[in-house]
Amino acid sequence: MMPTIACLAPREGEEGGTAETIDERQWLLYCVRRALRPADAPLERIPAGLHWPHLLELAQKHRVVTFVQKGLQGVDGVPEPARLWLQQYCRRSVSHNLALAVEMGMVVDMLSAAGVAVMPFKGPVWTKILYGNLVDREIADLDFFVDRTNMGRASRVLRERGYVVPHVASIDPAAWKDLCFLLPPSNIEVELHWA
Repeated sequence: MMPTIACLAPREGEEGGTAETIDERQWLLYCVRRALRPADAPLERIPAGLHWPHLLELAQKHRVVTFVQKGLQGVDGVPEPARLWLQQYCRRSVSHNLALAVEMGMVVDMLSAAGVAVMPFKGPVWTKILYGNLVDREIADLDFFVDRTNMGRASRVLRERGYVVPHVASIDPAAWKDLCFLLPPSNIEVELHWA
């Protein structure tokens, strides 16, 4: 579970204070831009009036918290609760990403050993290709392409590993574009896709 944002005070205009003066959506984009291309977005200090809970909620909603933290490194004016929240969130995100990368390798090995041709995509694969590491992008789940004819075998392999199918009672590839599996208690989610 990721940390909540309750450690920060509400916007002044929300409970009898002044109205919003800064667009947090623009600051979110600015932080992401600065994380990706620091030379194009110099920043020394955060302006007063930035509503941190809103900014952090937007970052979490759009899964760019790691970019916001990176974009704010070395910048004055970040409240300590916000800085601590970003650090804690990013540590958990990195830990989750690494667990997914390990699990991806295990699933590929198990499916391959069972004779199921499998190709991972998105998740750790794209993150490593696009960003060169597993830190900069929050990964939600693992996605794999498998041949439609191997869905039964792939499903058995995942169930033997401890995965469950949380949303459907039977596996019918004709009725679904993908099939989601969940690994308790880690809640790692695997989606098998086929064409």
